[in-house]
Amino acid sequence: MLEVKGLAVDYYTEEGIVHALQGVSLEVRPGETLSLVGESGSGKSTLALAVLGLLPRRARVSGSIIFRGQNLLSLSEEEMRKLRGDRITVVFQEPLTALNPVFTVGRFLKDVYLTHKGGSEREAEERALEMLRKVKVPAPEKVLNSYPHELSGGMRQRVLIAASLINEPDLVIMDEPTSALDVSVQAQIIRLIYELKEQVKASFIFITHNLGVAASVGDRIAVMYAGKVMEVASKGELFSNPLHPYTKGLLASVPRVSGGEVKPIPGTVPDLRNPPPGCRFHPRCPYRFEPCDKEVPELKEVEKGHWVACYLWR
Repeated sequence: MLEVKGLAVDYYTEEGIVHALQGVSLEVRPGETLSLVGESGSGKSTLALAVLGLLPRRARVSGSIIFRGQNLLSLSEEEMRKLRGDRITVVFQEPLTALNPVFTVGRFLKDVYLTHKGGSEREAEERALEMLRKVKVPAPEKVLNSYPHELSGGMRQRVLIAASLINEPDLVIMDEPTSALDVSVQAQIIRLIYELKEQVKASFIFITHNLGVAASVGDRIAVMYAGKVMEVASKGELFSNPLHPYTKGLLASVPRVSGGEVKPIPGTVPDLRNPPPGCRFHPRCPYRFEPCDKEVPELKEVEKGHWVACYLWR
């Protein structure tokens, strides 16, 4: 469905060039959910914006993003508009800022449908009601005539999810869709997403900081750090047999119900205006040795379906 090859994104700013992504390669298969995890500053949202064609003008992009056999980086803005919201959709993390405050929910959902599918207002309204019911919005007829500020955070996020699915897309990108919600509502939205991905035919990219959430909704997990992909594997393989020191560090820093010591990773994500040479994780890696600070390790398939960028994966 989606194949990213050698993707690099640089932001040109007054304070210097930010090397946000470097040589990112990964794929999303038809019908699967790929979870992207990593600390803030790892490049997860930049990758999503690159796929959506929503990077700022100061960004310089190289590599390729192949969606259903078509390189998205070669498309014009008008061609991307036809895809975005129709074949590729997105759910952003803050629903209140993603929704237009002067439009009712019904107007918003109908516009998303009519822009890409055409048809009558009546058809669009029926489709909007159908989607609100699918995402389990109570009293959908009332919500259809409500404004965003009249809804709770969880309800607003359900509206955005309905909008992302209304045109039956091929790829849905969810950029931390639960981070602005409280814990109990987060659990409801995660359960809803899990149920929806079993019902619809779309592929999903799910971006999160939370490894538990990544495992609950994802089929495979890609671990990103400082603009690079460090490890990719099925969720079962990643949790039972992590190969990259960064992945091991993330897993060790997760609090457990059963107790035990939580071991945070020392240090912070590097300043990407001046990233470290060699492996970008080496300044924080307890296992680093001579090649790590000089040579960039390649992302290689070291076991069937398990990819890692590290000299010490054995």
